[in-house]
Amino acid sequence: MTETGLLKNWPEQGPKLLGTAQALGHGFASVTIAEGRIYTAGDIGELNVITAMDLDGRIQWQVNNGAAWTKPSRVALGVALRVDSFRSAASRKGKVR
Repeated sequence: MTETGLLKNWPEQGPKLLGTAQALGHGFASVTIAEGRIYTAGDIGELNVITAMDLDGRIQWQVNNGAAWTKPSRVALGVALRVDSFRSAASRKGKVR
């Protein structure tokens, strides 16, 4: 498979911002988009939280995925994944939900 329509050079100001969301927690995490939902993870207080949003960035639900990471790190918080009816998320502490 070959990607098409990709930029050969980035604009000086960066790519166009498509949207923002609030209350997702802090840290670095991947994003999964599937079936009209956006899934990600973040540390909120003492918890690692998985969040599902609609395509406009409005939170639909959040669920606890274990304790927040408390040590300095540049490693991603977690990976949110949805494939058909199977939902999973892995945290930096190795918890899989």
